[in-house]
Amino acid sequence: MKLMAAAVTLVYFASARTVFLYQGSLLLPKFLAYLAYHATVIVLFSFLISTLASTLAIPALWAKIAVVPIQFIMNYLILRSLLALFESPTR
Repeated sequence: MKLMAAAVTLVYFASARTVFLYQGSLLLPKFLAYLAYHATVIVLFSFLISTLASTLAIPALWAKIAVVPIQFIMNYLILRSLLALFESPTR
């Protein structure tokens, strides 16, 4: 659990500055929302992978490979949306 929190923290702070070129303040509520999102997504995608693997009778690794691109896109969109919250419309 600590490792996941460390990874999510690193992604949040590194991505905000380098990927999104974010110059605003990294507010605690945004970060906590991002942590809550990741905790939820891990549970949901684990269930999805398990369901796909058992329903389609495929190895769990294949199911994971199938859903990872969707998860990456969701992560990008959520972080971009969170960073845009409370920003001035002139940016």
